[in-house]
Amino acid sequence: PLQEIHVPTLVIHGAADPIVPLAQGVYSAKAISGAKFIVFPDGGHLAYITHLEQSRPALLDFLREHAPG
Repeated sequence: PLQEIHVPTLVIHGAADPIVPLAQGVYSAKAISGAKFIVFPDGGHLAYITHLEQSRPALLDFLREHAPG
Protein backbone atom coordinates (compact mmCIF):
# COMPACT_ATOMS: atom_id res chain seq x y z
CA PRO A 1 0.00 0.00 0.00
CA LEU A 2 1.24 3.46 -0.90
CA GLN A 3 0.41 4.78 2.58
CA GLU A 4 3.19 2.59 3.94
CA ILE A 5 5.91 4.36 1.94
CA HIS A 6 7.87 6.59 4.31
CA VAL A 7 10.84 7.62 2.22
CA PRO A 8 11.30 10.67 -0.01
CA THR A 9 9.32 10.04 -3.17
CA LEU A 10 9.13 11.89 -6.48
CA VAL A 11 6.13 11.11 -8.66
CA ILE A 12 6.51 12.21 -12.29
CA HIS A 13 3.51 11.81 -14.56
CA GLY A 14 2.50 12.75 -18.07
CA ALA A 15 -1.06 14.06 -18.24
CA ALA A 16 -1.42 12.57 -21.74
CA ASP A 17 -0.27 9.08 -20.65
CA PRO A 18 -2.43 6.59 -22.58
CA ILE A 19 -1.41 3.69 -20.29
CA VAL A 20 -1.61 5.05 -16.73
CA PRO A 21 -4.30 7.69 -16.15
CA LEU A 22 -3.31 10.98 -14.56
CA ALA A 23 -5.69 10.20 -11.71
CA GLN A 24 -3.36 7.35 -10.69
CA GLY A 25 -0.40 9.74 -10.46
CA VAL A 26 -2.46 12.18 -8.42
CA TYR A 27 -3.61 9.36 -6.13
CA SER A 28 -0.05 8.07 -5.68
CA ALA A 29 1.32 11.50 -4.86
CA LYS A 30 -1.44 12.12 -2.31
CA ALA A 31 -1.22 8.66 -0.74
CA ILE A 32 2.55 8.80 -0.21
CA SER A 33 3.23 11.11 2.70
CA GLY A 34 5.34 14.09 1.64
CA ALA A 35 5.64 13.01 -2.00
CA LYS A 36 6.61 15.62 -4.55
CA PHE A 37 4.46 15.55 -7.70
CA ILE A 38 5.46 16.80 -11.13
CA VAL A 39 3.06 16.70 -14.08
CA PHE A 40 3.98 17.30 -17.69
CA PRO A 41 0.69 18.42 -19.29
CA ASP A 42 1.59 17.15 -22.77
CA GLY A 43 3.70 14.23 -21.55
CA GLY A 44 2.93 10.63 -22.35
CA HIS A 45 3.88 7.41 -20.59
CA LEU A 46 7.62 8.17 -20.69
CA ALA A 47 7.33 11.87 -19.89
CA TYR A 48 10.45 11.83 -17.71
CA ILE A 49 12.43 10.85 -20.85
CA THR A 50 10.58 12.81 -23.53
CA HIS A 51 10.72 15.92 -21.32
CA LEU A 52 14.27 15.34 -20.17
CA GLU A 53 15.23 19.01 -20.20
CA GLN A 54 12.58 19.65 -17.55
CA SER A 55 12.68 16.36 -15.67
CA ARG A 56 16.46 16.09 -15.28
CA PRO A 57 16.89 19.28 -13.19
CA ALA A 58 13.84 18.38 -11.09
CA LEU A 59 15.19 14.89 -10.47
CA LEU A 60 18.69 16.14 -9.64
CA ASP A 61 17.29 18.76 -7.25
CA PHE A 62 15.17 16.09 -5.56
CA LEU A 63 18.16 13.76 -5.18
CA ARG A 64 20.37 16.54 -3.81
CA GLU A 65 17.68 17.56 -1.35
CA HIS A 66 17.40 14.03 -0.02
CA ALA A 67 21.05 12.91 -0.25
CA PRO A 68 22.43 11.47 2.96
CA GLY A 69 24.92 13.45 4.96
